[in-house]
Amino acid sequence: MGSLVRDYVDIANQYIDDVLSGKVLACTLVKQACQRQLDDLARENTDDFPYVFAKRPKCKWCGDGPDPTCRKCQGSGLERYDPAIRVCKFIENLPHIEGDWASATVVLEPWQCFSLTTVFGWVHRDTGLRRFRKVLIVIPVRNGKSFICSAVALYLLAADGELGPQIASAAVTREQAKVVWNIAHAMVRKLPDFRERYGVVAHKNSIFIERENASFIPLSRDARTLEGKNLHGIIIDELAQHKTREVFDTLSKRTGSRKQPLTFMISTEGDNATGVFADQVDYASKILQRVHADESYFGLIFTIDKEMDWSSEDAWRCANPNWGISVTKQSVRDAYAEAQQNPAAQSSFKTRILNIRVGAGEAYINMMNWGTICTSLRGSPWAERKALALEQFEGEQCIEALDLATKNDIAAKIQLFRDGRYFAVFGKFYCPESRLEKASGNPNFDVYAGWAKQGFLTTTPGNVIDFEQIEADLIEDCSRFQLKEVAFDPWQAMEMSTRMQKEAINMVEVPMQVRYMSEPMKALQSLVDNGRLKHDGNPVMTWMMGNLTGKLDLKENIFPRKARMANKIDGAVATIMGLSRSIIDLPRVSIYEDEEMNGFRSFG
Repeated sequence: MGSLVRDYVDIANQYIDDVLSGKVLACTLVKQACQRQLDDLARENTDDFPYVFAKRPKCKWCGDGPDPTCRKCQGSGLERYDPAIRVCKFIENLPHIEGDWASATVVLEPWQCFSLTTVFGWVHRDTGLRRFRKVLIVIPVRNGKSFICSAVALYLLAADGELGPQIASAAVTREQAKVVWNIAHAMVRKLPDFRERYGVVAHKNSIFIERENASFIPLSRDARTLEGKNLHGIIIDELAQHKTREVFDTLSKRTGSRKQPLTFMISTEGDNATGVFADQVDYASKILQRVHADESYFGLIFTIDKEMDWSSEDAWRCANPNWGISVTKQSVRDAYAEAQQNPAAQSSFKTRILNIRVGAGEAYINMMNWGTICTSLRGSPWAERKALALEQFEGEQCIEALDLATKNDIAAKIQLFRDGRYFAVFGKFYCPESRLEKASGNPNFDVYAGWAKQGFLTTTPGNVIDFEQIEADLIEDCSRFQLKEVAFDPWQAMEMSTRMQKEAINMVEVPMQVRYMSEPMKALQSLVDNGRLKHDGNPVMTWMMGNLTGKLDLKENIFPRKARMANKIDGAVATIMGLSRSIIDLPRVSIYEDEEMNGFRSFG
């Protein structure tokens, strides 16, 4: 265990630079993970960010460190004071156990250095405890998933500094759980120096350190095997294969008394759009997109962006960070050749090689554009403003739209302003207070509570939305803006419409039917891609736009959908309804083919 220490942090930083510069092909979600690390480093030592990235100590002999050229530095054990370096050095002393490799021990790839240094390098500046408690890495097959799981498990067992750590490799069946455990077991048996140094014993069915009361065991979903466990580390390989939340939820309850427990999940995509894995992918994606804020969750998702040609070599390289190493060009070409001949093989190729969830709805809106060019006011009529705010539009003409799809979750009211060929959209969202409580069964309860605290979600007492609050807001809007009309679905809000018409508000029916929704939905996509729809960064609206999928019929008409019940799209649907009233009599070409979109008429 005495190899030279590479500068793993510099390797990770170079990987970040290469991804963001385009030197390394990567999807948007990987770029967002790299940008998150840069942004976090910029927040270091600020009042609202209590974490520091592990600092490399100075060597008293060479003035630097750890330095591969300094013999004293290498022998001084300096790296043990830097968790980012320590975990990588530990893993690089582990052996290969199968296949032909140029080195006897592992050499971490740049993406692995980035993952490990980020996960283990951030600590609380006061307690020194690890920041990240949950890790999700979604990556195609043959990229070394099981090895990384096994290596992290051994590190948590032997070198993480925890008293009496219990580590579990968890899966639906014991045989599946033993895949990761067996790799760790084989590595330990090949390393007598490792066993002696850490006191590790590798028996046929157990890996343990007797003097530390530490153990690493495989666990199945059988609840009896989980009772009494006090887990420091949970390793879940292939979470996508879990059909229920049973294992995940049960294990999550077994870390309560640990100071810095780690749940480490790696998986290739699956075809289940409603399971625990889909929930975790969705949550991690929203963190990377800055919709959710969770400082304890690290996500890294390798796939391709939807505009990429899945049959191209660039797509294959983009999704597979171990391209040319453990993922060979020939093996992917062979799989692609089969995919061309067999529809089932094509689905398998997209899922296993490109990490695309085949069968699940893809996001309809390009969220990279939504978060960048749709928030930049450059070139728009509002270019002189630093940011959009509703107050800036007092007295101007607008169209409003309501989506009141449910009384016991979120309802949306949007306002749409137009200047020339540019639109500005603002959303207000309503929710009953009961949905902010865990007991409500709402999987987004804590996110809702955060939005309510920040003022992005208006709550009403009880377990159903108080429509009187929405009506009062409509009446107030009439006094502040030139409210031309309010679009609504007659199935949802006929009674409200009757009352509002008595208040001299022009209520216009927009039924939830393809003929009313298809063209404005296509227009929404075009406006976002062209940067002609501007918004104020409301996180609720961003979340809903990211949840929007589309159902296409044989005539290429499209209708708004969502992949899962928990993914709300009310704000997106209301925006489509508002757009329907501004483009209803326009020829199709003027919506998304004309470069200047001159066909858009004014509201007046």
